[in-house]
Amino acid sequence: MTNVNTYNTKPVSCVIELNNNGHIVECLYTVRDLLHHIKTVINKYHPEGTNKDNSSTYISSQQKHQRSYSDTGKPRPRENDIKLRDLHRLDYTYTPQEEVALLIRRHAVLVALSPVRAVVMADKVLIFRCPDTGSDTVDCLTTHIKECISHNKDVNFEWHVLEGILGTVVEVFKQELSVLQSRAQKIFKVMKSFRSVVPVAIQEKTLQCKYEVSEQLQRAQAHKQIIEELMEDDEEMALMNLSVLKSEPDLYRSPLSPKMMETHEEIEALLDSYLMDYNALITQQNILLSRLGDAVNMMNLRSDIARNQLQVADLILTLINCACSLGMFLCALW
Repeated sequence: MTNVNTYNTKPVSCVIELNNNGHIVECLYTVRDLLHHIKTVINKYHPEGTNKDNSSTYISSQQKHQRSYSDTGKPRPRENDIKLRDLHRLDYTYTPQEEVALLIRRHAVLVALSPVRAVVMADKVLIFRCPDTGSDTVDCLTTHIKECISHNKDVNFEWHVLEGILGTVVEVFKQELSVLQSRAQKIFKVMKSFRSVVPVAIQEKTLQCKYEVSEQLQRAQAHKQIIEELMEDDEEMALMNLSVLKSEPDLYRSPLSPKMMETHEEIEALLDSYLMDYNALITQQNILLSRLGDAVNMMNLRSDIARNQLQVADLILTLINCACSLGMFLCALW
């Protein structure tokens, strides 16, 4: 059963919260309320907010190591916490356009892979519901995650969530590509029935289908690129093992300990499996795009041939007209 709670009189976004026990709660949050809720959950993992030995907490290798100093002159650790701007990238109100991101933060992974936007934590996931589309994708994702949890409870919760997100995104891509392939086959079949110029309506459908395939290809390539960039950083992948950091929060420090670094292999295997799915998907998209490009070239060729034939006919008529005019001129002289 789904509960609906309102945390503000002016809700900004609808968020689906799925816990590791399979319980689902649908909430209405403003971005600031959501940030407060996430930090409240994360602080339960590590109430002190810093390491016991007061050593520096981990900062992404892609960021500068910045430190501020207390009044005593001792360095104060700067943590890589979730910021308000991070949630703005996930909120459809602030970023309605296509967004591709995999952000690793302290005790959280922020995912923006269309059509899924979510905040993954060690024992729960917050999924943003898109206001302009139906709930089929979110329902499919939550169902997939719950099935994974019920089938294998020994695997960390965040792995189930990441697998569910990537699997859902790839499945949506495949469904969209299947629709485009079906449309393209109909177009190819209609084109074969015309031996000369293809009607304008068919040409417009072909160009529209080609544009949609090209757009989908760019999205898939963007997803592939963000995954490849993540797989090149072993530290980032190690920090995606949120359950380990929840049980031992002191491991969240720079540089990462060998014990923490060893955990990146499982995440890397998961990402690599879906990277192969993206490669296969992109190959199919390129093939379909190439066929549509050939179809467009064939239509242009037929149009050029028809135009050349009209020009030849026009030239012949012009010559006949000139001959008749010359005959009339000669007759007039005599």
